[in-house]
Amino acid sequence: MNTGFFDALFNKFFTSASEVGKIRPLLGGDIHDVFRFTVDGKRYAIKVNRGMPQDVFEKEAKGLKALEGISRLHVPHVVREGEADGRSFLMMDYIESGRHPVPVEFGQELATLHQEFGDSFGWVEDNYLGSLTQQNGRSDNWVEFFTINRLQARVKELRDANSIGTSETAVFDQLESRLDQFMPVEKPSLLHGDLWSGNTLVDIEGNAYILDPAVYYGHREIDLAMMRLFGGYSTDVFEAYNDAYPLESGAQERVSLFQLYPILTHAVLFGGSYVDKSVRIAKRYL
Repeated sequence: MNTGFFDALFNKFFTSASEVGKIRPLLGGDIHDVFRFTVDGKRYAIKVNRGMPQDVFEKEAKGLKALEGISRLHVPHVVREGEADGRSFLMMDYIESGRHPVPVEFGQELATLHQEFGDSFGWVEDNYLGSLTQQNGRSDNWVEFFTINRLQARVKELRDANSIGTSETAVFDQLESRLDQFMPVEKPSLLHGDLWSGNTLVDIEGNAYILDPAVYYGHREIDLAMMRLFGGYSTDVFEAYNDAYPLESGAQERVSLFQLYPILTHAVLFGGSYVDKSVRIAKRYL
């Protein structure tokens, strides 16, 4: 990355700084460029837009602020989001990663988040799941919300890209007509929305931080199913969650169903086996 962005950033926001440390790239920047730097002894992490819509960091910052301070979960503090040298950015306090596993207490902390309830399912605006728009139109009914904003939205993207045909679309149509049979009625919980191990950072003191949210009010089993999709969380974490906020019966049988949305998202982004896997999951519940 050229120095023009950082020159513009420091000239715009750090004019009184007496010492600026070396800018270092960080791992994990699959969608954005990520760096850390030090100003007057204070360390920051910054994400710089790499070809995404200009409002992506505005919405991510809103999500982080919504999560910060309302539960026992740790969230990086947003310093500012804005624009420099024609590129949008999100600046946060830098959290140094340690070598600890995700602590058992994370399950209890997540349970406190999921007991932050909303008046309806959805969010005040659409946001992003990875590089894709995430629809968040409000609904008083979870099955309706999940059907329209999660399944139908992604299936349409797959169909428009010719990644699935009429027969596969019919499978998802059949599933949507049966969702009421599988979904327990619960209050709308505030969700992280993209809670896989890559979005959980454990600092040098063993505290777990959640990153890169795609927040909305939804069914809490969405976050728990996403945590199981790629691993990284011990059985003790899930047991601690259930002790703090017990799940409705049959939760284990619903894991694949609640994983369907992130798998469909991967199918839109990467195609291939994710398309086949999403169809297989849908057929399991017919």
